[in-house]
Amino acid sequence: MTPATLRDVDVFEVDHPATQTYKRTFSDHRVPLSRSLRFVPVDFECDRLDQKLVGSGYDPTRRTAWIWEGVTTYLDDEAVRATLDSVAALSAPGSRLIVQYREPAVEDSMQRGMRAAVRRRGEPQIGLRTRTTMRAELERAGIHQISDDGAVDWAVRYGGAAPLAVARPLRLIVGERR
Repeated sequence: MTPATLRDVDVFEVDHPATQTYKRTFSDHRVPLSRSLRFVPVDFECDRLDQKLVGSGYDPTRRTAWIWEGVTTYLDDEAVRATLDSVAALSAPGSRLIVQYREPAVEDSMQRGMRAAVRRRGEPQIGLRTRTTMRAELERAGIHQISDDGAVDWAVRYGGAAPLAVARPLRLIVGERR
């Protein structure tokens, strides 16, 4: 998406309250490229996404592009399901959801080191999920899977180098609300 296409878009930046505070220290002085930018602090394990978004001015009658990146690995199954249910309920037909997730993998020393580092920061990765599980969770919420690709697929498709072991379990699943 180019900056010109964002000027008519309302952006809702949803993240954990502590992370929102951190992000705002670096972004409050910047002029957004979108029509509007609203920060919506949500703790996915105890807040209701639907209530927080609607309370921030989100319009569920408009088609939405949802990007859920870097979150699912930190959530238990119940929080993932609740979030998917909220996204589905808030999505007009034709809305798209892009979810980044990590598959369980045979861990090498680099992956073990990364998981230990985030655990020390108080962010243990508790939600590694298989492709089958992620597809089932989207379908259960009423979101039809369009694609599910990973770092290895992207390297083959775009002629890049083989991904580092730490990136191999990384995946993007794309779904659509019908």
